[in-house]
Amino acid sequence: VPDEQNDFYSLPQRVLDALRGYLTQGMPVRLDGPAKVSLFEYGNGTFVVESYRNHPVAVRITGGFAR
Repeated sequence: VPDEQNDFYSLPQRVLDALRGYLTQGMPVRLDGPAKVSLFEYGNGTFVVESYRNHPVAVRITGGFAR
């Protein structure tokens, strides 16, 4: 894990996906994608994907809620 927060942006997607998987254990959804794309969870069960990139990128959202 990088010492400087900005160094996360230079990590390969495979590494970021592994970190996201570890840090979001127990969440009902998961984001796989490049740097500068985030998944936000709100208290009402809503999830939002936000990209801070200057161009479109592909991401994968897996999981979901059981009814």
